[in-house]
Parts: sequence; structure tokens; C-alpha cells
Amino acid sequence: MTDPCPKCRYARRPEDTAPDWQCPNCGIAIAKYLAHQQLARAQVPVAPPRLQTQRTGLLWLGVAAAGCISFGLLHATATPAARLDDPRIHAAVFANTDYKVVMYATQWCPYCARARAYFKSHHIDYLERDVENDPEAGRVHRDVLHARGIPVIVIGDEIIRGYGEAAIAQALSQLN
Repeated sequence: MTDPCPKCRYARRPEDTAPDWQCPNCGIAIAKYLAHQQLARAQVPVAPPRLQTQRTGLLWLGVAAAGCISFGLLHATATPAARLDDPRIHAAVFANTDYKVVMYATQWCPYCARARAYFKSHHIDYLERDVENDPEAGRVHRDVLHARGIPVIVIGDEIIRGYGEAAIAQALSQLN
């Protein structure tokens, strides 16, 4: 074979002992290498239809936006305060405490952190009960208050589900 190797460009010499089908320098099978190169050139990558990609992207963007909005609306704004009309519920929430404000929360919740900051900035004494680390707090949160989300803030006889400064301020104004 007189042509140089297609991979390393080595020119075969008369003293080389490798078979004619193999490059003595890099060791490739020349015919296989050439076939692979031709196949690679023949397979031109086909881009997916652009319109379909845009529609799929817009669909997922819409789903994500709707989820963020609904999550934000459900958790960032507090529901109107409900009343603690049942004395047994009131006793369970305010058991063994003289605090007038009790917050059921977790350490990782950003809305719980906002409520903590609100209470701190307004110098409000409150009792925080961690629903993940305190089994009794978790039981009251789930079984007595019938709550699923956090924070749940109880101010006097008002129950505020979620974080909302206006709802907290209104409940605090009725407390005094």
C-alpha cells in the first residue's frame, strides 16, 4: 500500500512488518477507519423541528409559571383568620403557655422566616412550635387545627393560615 495512513498520515516503508490492511505506526485497520469516516460524514445530525421545540418549551414555561403563582398565592398570602370557637382547641393550642401568639412552623420554611422577622421587628412575644421536631406540635397542627401548610399562626382566638402581614396586624389589633 503506497497511500499514507488516513489517521496519522504515516507513509509505509518497505521494512515495515505490519500487514497491508494495518497502519504500522498507529495500528488501526485502515479499511474500517475509512468506512467509519464515510459513515460519520453521511450521518448529518437532524435538528428537531423548531416550532415543536418552541411549543414544548412554552408549554413547560406555562406550567412552571402557573405552579409558581399558585404556590405563591397559597403560601405567601394568609387566608382570612378563622376563629377558635371551641374551648378544647384553644386549650390544645395554648397548653402550658402564657403566650397570646403561637406559630406552628418549620426551620426551613421561608414564610415562617418572614413571620419570625415580622414578630421580631414589631417586638411581639410569641411561642414557636416546630411541627417537624416536636411530635405534640405536629399532632396539634395536623389533628386539632386540621392544617396542612405552614406557617399557622394563632393570635388570641384568630387562626391565620400562611403568612400575611395585613392579617397578622389585624389579628394583633384585636388582641389588645
